[in-house]
Amino acid sequence: MMKTLQTIIILLVLLLDVSVSAFYSFQQTVTRSITTEAAPTVEQAYQLGKTRLAKLHDSTTSELEQMLIDEVGVVEANTLHIIDEGSVSIQERMGIDRELSYVGVVKVDVSFVPHEYDD
Repeated sequence: MMKTLQTIIILLVLLLDVSVSAFYSFQQTVTRSITTEAAPTVEQAYQLGKTRLAKLHDSTTSELEQMLIDEVGVVEANTLHIIDEGSVSIQERMGIDRELSYVGVVKVDVSFVPHEYDD
């Protein structure tokens, strides 16, 4: 009876540990915005944004990880994917010199599994 009870307790502890590990390895989906450099016209800012969006879509998973590491953090290998077409919008900015400039804002939804650190 005592041995059976010990076995049950050990199994419960193992199951709890596996459940917690599985919980933390779930796929996450987030929207990320990437801002281009400033351009003197709206048209140029749109072009910069479209170019950046195309580069994201043409990138390998490892290239995406390098480009988006500041946005999503460290992720499990080969889990980062763009899951939508994305969009480009424009922000108008005025500097202290009162000169207008425009930046492209590229928005994409990405899916990934965050990297787990073993303690």
